[in-house]
Amino acid sequence: MQYKILASIAVLLSLLAQPAFSASQKAHDDCDKESGDVAIAGCTRIIEDRTESASSRATAYYNRGIEWRAKEQLGKAIADYTEALKLNPKMQAAFNNRGIAKRANGDTDGAIEDYNEAIRLDPKYARAFNNRGVAWSAKGNLDRAIADYTEAIRIDPKYTFAFNNRCDDYRAKGDYVRAIADCSEAVRLDPKYWLARRNRADANFLAGKYDDALADYDVANDLDAKSADGLYGRGLAKLRKGDTAGGNADIAAAKALEADIDAQFARRGIKLAAVVPPVVPPVVPVTPPAVTAAPAGDCARAEAHWKSAEDIRTVSVYEDHLARFPSCDFAALARARIQMLKK
Repeated sequence: MQYKILASIAVLLSLLAQPAFSASQKAHDDCDKESGDVAIAGCTRIIEDRTESASSRATAYYNRGIEWRAKEQLGKAIADYTEALKLNPKMQAAFNNRGIAKRANGDTDGAIEDYNEAIRLDPKYARAFNNRGVAWSAKGNLDRAIADYTEAIRIDPKYTFAFNNRCDDYRAKGDYVRAIADCSEAVRLDPKYWLARRNRADANFLAGKYDDALADYDVANDLDAKSADGLYGRGLAKLRKGDTAGGNADIAAAKALEADIDAQFARRGIKLAAVVPPVVPPVVPVTPPAVTAAPAGDCARAEAHWKSAEDIRTVSVYEDHLARFPSCDFAALARARIQMLKK
């Protein structure tokens, strides 16, 4: 979200003694308070009026930049923020907003430079820290992103966007406990925050908490019925819980809304193929060789074996893992998988 700067106060004070409503004041009101083409026209009148102060014209460039950004005319937005900064090099909000426009325009490194300058001008600028975190995340540097979100939250403990963003990056790192905690705080601060619900659902699903994931996907779907995310996630959770008919119905409805929804989930680490066990053709049974349980010090091999077991997802492969590594980290999960598949 981007906020306008009010530049009309000085103009208004100078007009209090005048009986007529002046064109100059109208331009300031339109630029400050209106949106779209009306705001752009008002800001343009101020920019082109050389009798206006440098401060007023800088603010008009800044406000017009917001309107161009809303129209997705990123080049014009960046140009206006740049003009605002020429007139007022200490306008940290213009650096922040130019960073937003640059990142949207594909210039992530340029965005980070602008966020750096905004933070230099105002070390307590929580929004700039959050936005820089988003840029670091886009570059794949999740640790620096999380550090920036953490600083934004330190400055503003009720910053829901920063909690949600940190949640999503913790999920990407596989730290589902911290991810769930952060998204839960975002949801507590704003129970209607759809994205935080969906991100918490993703983290719960990946953590194996399918009941919690199903509940969150369900609420996310209620909050935005036009989005395929809630439906698709709910379908996956139903499949994981054994409700094949219900799961397939939700997934079909989600794909009708967004044909590539499965690819979107795959980018977040959730794949349909990993949810539904593959159909394995019958084979002639053979007597397996005796399996010797791994000694406690051999648990380093358990993780690799567990990943292979998760790709196959049959009772026999989980029993084999449990026999090999009965006292290692994934033993409890193997028992849970066996119980689920035998239901």
